[in-house]
Amino acid sequence: MVSVESPVGPLGIVIAVGCMYIDFLIQVILHEAGHLAFGLLTGYKYVSFRIGSLVWIKDQNNKLAMKHMKIQGTGGQCLLCPPDVEIEKCPYKLYHLGGGLVNLVVGGIAILLAILLPKSLLTYILCEEFGVIGLALGLTNLIPAKSGGMQNDGYNLLDLSKNMDAKRCINLVLTINALMTVADSYDDLPQDIRDEIKSIDFSQMDITNSSVMNAYNYQAAIYYSESRYRRAYEIQKDIMEKEGVLPIFQNEAKCECLFYELTHGAEKEKVDTLYDTALQKYVKATALYPSRQRLLFTYYTLFEKDEEKASGAYEKLEKLVETYMIKADAKLELEVAKKVRDGVLSDADEVEEDPIPKSARGVSGQKKGIGDGSFGL
Repeated sequence: MVSVESPVGPLGIVIAVGCMYIDFLIQVILHEAGHLAFGLLTGYKYVSFRIGSLVWIKDQNNKLAMKHMKIQGTGGQCLLCPPDVEIEKCPYKLYHLGGGLVNLVVGGIAILLAILLPKSLLTYILCEEFGVIGLALGLTNLIPAKSGGMQNDGYNLLDLSKNMDAKRCINLVLTINALMTVADSYDDLPQDIRDEIKSIDFSQMDITNSSVMNAYNYQAAIYYSESRYRRAYEIQKDIMEKEGVLPIFQNEAKCECLFYELTHGAEKEKVDTLYDTALQKYVKATALYPSRQRLLFTYYTLFEKDEEKASGAYEKLEKLVETYMIKADAKLELEVAKKVRDGVLSDADEVEEDPIPKSARGVSGQKKGIGDGSFGL
């Protein structure tokens, strides 16, 4: 690294620090490109490539389209569709290793150049600083660990090598994600896929495993799309109360349980307990999720009874239908919000004349419906 006696100088150090952000961004792009390249080489098909909140998907017309999506705790993500082979034979190592390996190789080359070339500000920024960031990013992704509520590539790879449940679940999740990326609605999801995800008995699995958890969330999402809100709520409640579940999944589950309680006329004390300071911060950080705007719309409509805020959340949700990566998710959330607004949301598994508690009615006294949350990830 640069020392005080280095030819970089004080001004150069300031410039170098500023360039660290650019170096990091380039390394993130290289990391995701590594996943893409190694995945395609082993039979996977392109689905999406995300950097920050910008994501490029392959749409229904097999053309690239730019959408928006941001996942807390991640700087980027490359999602591919696994090859149609038996689970035991499905390749997964290179797809998961690719990102970290590219960072290590590019970072190593940059460090070598920094050693061989004359010392200068340009050499430091383009080689030494860039190389150190690449090596750090590669190692922190490949050495198995959990950080910021997420499992890194190395942890996922180790997990998949010894856990057949996780391998089955990640393949199913990637397949569903690929289908949903080009779907116009949940109705487009093939029935055999719906049946498969609903047939899984997650009570016999370790739901603290992120691959299993993602599949469990999709099971809740399928029930939610079928208006089986109580069944979806039971899943989210299980996730929320399970010890050892990653924070990001518990926060999502807590949001959905809050939504369910709101539409069931929960008392103020219960709502305030769920919607504590920590969850409020999470809701703010995930405002780009359609499910989050649906939650806020419901909260402002049924609990705070603030028409202006409710209208703002509804307008944001309408815009997300056109910009969000998974259009079917955004459309479903808008449909649910409309039902909450019109007081016609009811559970397909419940047959009652008036299932909506009086306490869950809006300012006008109109029924506000029963509902539950969906997978917002």
